[in-house]
Amino acid sequence: MKQMADTEDDPDALKQAIVKIRALSGREVIAARDLMKGQANEPAEKRIRRIKESLRGSDLNPAASLLVSAVSSDDMFGYWSGCCRGSERVPKILKYIRHIAFDPNVPTAVVNFRKGDLKIGAGFFLEHIEGPEDLLFILIHERNHLILRSLYPDVSPAGYPPLLFNFGEDAFINAISRRYVPSTLPERFYKKPAEMLLTGRHSQIDWDYFMVKESVVNIMMNAHAGMYMSNYGLMNILGEGRLTGGQVPGYRQWMRLIEQWHRQMEAKGRWGRRVDEPCNDTGEPEAEDDRDQAGDTTAGPMN
Repeated sequence: MKQMADTEDDPDALKQAIVKIRALSGREVIAARDLMKGQANEPAEKRIRRIKESLRGSDLNPAASLLVSAVSSDDMFGYWSGCCRGSERVPKILKYIRHIAFDPNVPTAVVNFRKGDLKIGAGFFLEHIEGPEDLLFILIHERNHLILRSLYPDVSPAGYPPLLFNFGEDAFINAISRRYVPSTLPERFYKKPAEMLLTGRHSQIDWDYFMVKESVVNIMMNAHAGMYMSNYGLMNILGEGRLTGGQVPGYRQWMRLIEQWHRQMEAKGRWGRRVDEPCNDTGEPEAEDDRDQAGDTTAGPMN
């Protein structure tokens, strides 16, 4: 492939590089995708730096305009197409998200399911968005919340403690949203032991805590492995290697596992927090807000 100096000024060269990546498979795909990341990211990274400069000046509306411009740019289209080998397009993401804005009062990201409005915390963006892969992950994550709620209306938050449902759904979405995008945002963001289920750090999860047994098999552990089995590039980046033996769960199956696990924990008296706070190690209730009334949910990649 040509070097960055060539591809940055030559769109045809970038297209040829993408075609070459599509023709590869296995380990070659991982290596080529990493190379594409290094070559094609620079224009998009410049756009992200401009957004951050605007946010540091508290110019939220201009920053949001720059964000929309970045997401709809050829730079981002080319990067995303290279990552997913042409199987998806950025416009497919944007048609689910009608409005994007920065909000200093949002800790991570919030999506209004009825309107498709996405708010991203200004501080969160400044601290945690390191490159186009992180930005795309946020957009794909929020889109997947909207799609899953539409496709599976029977899997309702009404049957779960509020934060438990978001916790389970985020764990599923964080896995499926990174089959092509090599973002390590969840792994950099989550630090608490119980939050490891929301990441791809399979070997660091306490599987004695997150256990749903069927015969002698922890089917929750196998389901988590199954969700990340095909994320070869991400697993290599995280040092996890290739996962084997997992069974890929569907969304409905995974959410039932989360509910079953919660019931078991309550029955065993091991649920030491309020039932709607699966990740709050301090035991203190989180601040109330108007998300339910507004139709919003915290869908960061983080709750």
